[in-house]
Amino acid sequence: MNRSVPWALFAGSAFVLAPTPLWTHYRQLLGLTDVEVTTIFALYGGGVLAGLLVGPASCRLLGARRVVRFGLLICLLAAADFVVSADPVGLLVARTASGLGLGLLSAAAAHVLADGPAGARALTAATHGGVATGALGSGLVVEPFPWPLVTPYVLAAAGMAVADVAVGRVPAPARHECSPAPPVAKGDTRRSAPLVLVSGLLGAFATNWVFGTVTVNASHLVLVQGLPADGIVAGALVAVMQLCGGLGQLAVGRRTAAGPLPVLCFAAGVGVVVISVFCSWPAPLFGGVAMVGLGGGILLRRAFAAGAFGNGWTRRAPALAFYSGMSLPVVGGGWLADRTGLAASIALSGLGAVAVAVASRLVHTASTVRARPSPLSTHCYSAAHDDGSPTAALATFVVRPPNASPPHDGIQPMDTQKVKADILELEDRRYQAMVDNDTKALQELLSDELVYTHSNATRDTKHSYLDKVTAGFFVYHSVEHPVETLVVRDGLAVLTGQMRARVTNNGVERQLDNACLAVWAKEGEDWKFVAYQPTPNQG
Repeated sequence: MNRSVPWALFAGSAFVLAPTPLWTHYRQLLGLTDVEVTTIFALYGGGVLAGLLVGPASCRLLGARRVVRFGLLICLLAAADFVVSADPVGLLVARTASGLGLGLLSAAAAHVLADGPAGARALTAATHGGVATGALGSGLVVEPFPWPLVTPYVLAAAGMAVADVAVGRVPAPARHECSPAPPVAKGDTRRSAPLVLVSGLLGAFATNWVFGTVTVNASHLVLVQGLPADGIVAGALVAVMQLCGGLGQLAVGRRTAAGPLPVLCFAAGVGVVVISVFCSWPAPLFGGVAMVGLGGGILLRRAFAAGAFGNGWTRRAPALAFYSGMSLPVVGGGWLADRTGLAASIALSGLGAVAVAVASRLVHTASTVRARPSPLSTHCYSAAHDDGSPTAALATFVVRPPNASPPHDGIQPMDTQKVKADILELEDRRYQAMVDNDTKALQELLSDELVYTHSNATRDTKHSYLDKVTAGFFVYHSVEHPVETLVVRDGLAVLTGQMRARVTNNGVERQLDNACLAVWAKEGEDWKFVAYQPTPNQG
């Protein structure tokens, strides 16, 4: 399923930006004011937040595949609502539903993919590539094709339907995000984690304040400047901003991200956009939104990195701040536009967003702290672990001071992030071998000292377990194994999570629903599976 998930997220992201060049049409067709348009637009952010909040629990309960498909289904229903809606209430429902669907898609994709830099880059590329494609593609079909308020949604729905079929056809167990926790090397730059988080939240809020303002007003901006083919130009304008945002998250080095350049680039881009609007000078408009996208993308990367140092609400805080930025401030901009005009509204909104971004930089500068020798430091963010992946866990609780000796004298610290990725891959191989009844692969993966405990409290050794698999005593029809935690120490890896399976046990078909603990140990140059302990979930 892993390869199909980015395409599902790409298709959903493309759909939610399909209305970008259509807001002017809705204004004219339904007689909407600026504040009504921005309210309909901003409710999408509330839908995304709802999806992101319920998505992780839904993945654990139902499995990531079902959540991906359910998110696509909600987006398909929203597309149908956009097509048939002829009043503001219908648009409001469709827009909110599209946000909910994308939020579920994003949460499920992170559940499956964000266990390392490669997965996080796939998430970022799918999201920014999708929204850029949706905005530009919609602009391309609005002008030359009939039914401009129908065609973009039909094409987006077709893409989501294909993605749904792909997700449904590829059998693979779901995998949960696991955070790398590498040791802090001597000489790392350390910062106060709470202040870094506040800085990141301010940056995320400012970024989507401008992203949302430009997106909802793109066709209006192009129209008032007298540019031809306003739908295509509006779509291209948003596409450039989003692509540059993705570039800022993926291609900029850690030192650059930690410096003042993101805020300077963001502020300069806002200034160029404001000047272009006030002077009715369209030439620099694309350059301005490109600078906004690049600077905002780097600020987003820093926000997600800061949020990754903790768990629960701390991890969700950057997304909450990001989508809050496109809600109330954007609606406020619509209210201003109704009273002062579009140019003044853009200028005031841009000034407010720049002020928040500057505050983000000031808080980030104030976050530098001196590392104090102590046996346990739990509130320092190490910038050295930021590998550039915005949705991976790029920061961590620091559990050893920088001058602490490595455990077991003479043994060098492992590349923990790589080890975790290797262990997750081995777990996938083990479960796939169980489903495939591949005893040769199991023979290679299992330790000779294996202790395999079953949910009925019986135990098997490696040899007795393989004998039962070979004889058909255990037949695994399907398995899901979301991982919840993964702890790595020198030569040892301990996973906790869930194991849900349909199995035939001694001729009797059963449905397993267990919390489980699995242990891998380094034996020579290879990792071997040494212990397993399931506990049936209650109810």
